[in-house]
Amino acid sequence: MINKKSKQVQNVADLGFPIDLEKALTLQPDLIITGNTDEKQYAALSKIAPTIVFDTFAPLNERLLHLGEIVNKKKAAENWLAQYKIKEIEPSQLPDYAGNRIFMLIPTASDSKRTLERMLNSSLWRSLPAVRQGQVYFVEADRWNWNDAMTRQKLLTALPKLLGASS
Repeated sequence: MINKKSKQVQNVADLGFPIDLEKALTLQPDLIITGNTDEKQYAALSKIAPTIVFDTFAPLNERLLHLGEIVNKKKAAENWLAQYKIKEIEPSQLPDYAGNRIFMLIPTASDSKRTLERMLNSSLWRSLPAVRQGQVYFVEADRWNWNDAMTRQKLLTALPKLLGASS
C-alpha cells in the first residue's frame, strides 16, 4: 500500500504480494525490508540487496522504533510516537469526541473484538447521544486500518473530523 501513500515516502517501492523479484531487481535497491519469512524469498531477495525480515505483526511502537533503527532515524521514530501518544483518545474522553454520528472500526483480531464488545456493553458507550439515537456506523478495520504509521496518522486526523470534534 505504500504507493498509494507515497507523497510522504520517497525512494520506497511496494513489491506486491507475492513479491515481484523482477521489479525488485530493476529498482536496484540499497536495502530490502520485507515481512515475508519464506526462506526461498529471503534467499532470492538477499541476492539483490541486503535484506531485513521485519515483524509486521509487532505492536506499532516496536515496528516504528525498529524501522527507525534500520534506517538510522530512531529519534524521528521516537518523536513520531510521542506525538501519536499525545493525540491518542482515552476512553474517558470519548464523550468529548463523539458527535451525533459515530463510525466504528470493527477489528479482526479476537482480543480487539473482545475489547470492542466490552466497550459496546459499557455504560459510557450507551450514554453517548449517537448510540442512544442509533447513529453508529461500523466499518471493517481491514479496509480502514492498514496498521502502519501513516494510516494511523491519517486516522488521528480524519476521525476527529468525521466525528465533528476539533483537534
